[in-house]
Amino acid sequence: MTNWRTLLALGSALLTTALTAQPDLAPQRADAAWALARGTLPATPAATTATTADAAGFAECLAAQRTQLLADAPAAQAVARRAWLHAFGPTREFATTAATNCVTYTEWMTAHLTWLAAHPDARQATIHQAYRHVIGRPAFEIEITYWNQRPPLPYALLVACIDDWARRNQPGLMVTTGLPCVSVNNPHLKTLQLAPAVAAEVQSALVPMTKNEAARAIARGERVLAPGAAGLISVGNIPFLALGPDTQ
Repeated sequence: MTNWRTLLALGSALLTTALTAQPDLAPQRADAAWALARGTLPATPAATTATTADAAGFAECLAAQRTQLLADAPAAQAVARRAWLHAFGPTREFATTAATNCVTYTEWMTAHLTWLAAHPDARQATIHQAYRHVIGRPAFEIEITYWNQRPPLPYALLVACIDDWARRNQPGLMVTTGLPCVSVNNPHLKTLQLAPAVAAEVQSALVPMTKNEAARAIARGERVLAPGAAGLISVGNIPFLALGPDTQ
């Protein structure tokens, strides 16, 4: 008969195996930090190693990326231009703004969304531009009202949401209704699927929430992670980071 010492050893071995089988999430945190600092996905995992090797969590990884951008003016300028395109679309000429304290992609996008909230005419022009890009017509007045009932979305996410709505409502598109949704496979975005633990860290950095608020957001499928993406539904409830393309 197996004695209790044997059972204890077997249980300990199984626990050790389970713990060691847990995936290493550090590379994923580093990639997510690179993406939200620079507005694009790293070309290779090695690109994130130098500035994040000693960082413990996502917030530390993002801070390390910010420090690197502060020391690299050309890279910081590229980030600013990329954020401008993702926020306003390609028809607005790139210009400097008063948000001189912005360094990372997330900081720039947050500043641009704040500006759009205070300038309804520019926000409406961005919405029209997104509809023309996806379905070849300006937004109807009722669709302007639909989007204005929500916090401003950047141009890149508007395009992705409109594309998802159009795909779900073919043929015979009428008027945009329902909940705005985005798929991890949306062709207008660059995306990075995240483990739930990393997604929670990223969400906390983008939109600080209590545990109860975060649980409710997860239950509703609000797993799209990007500046301005709060409230967007992830198709299939997949947590993922969403960025606009490198060129538009």
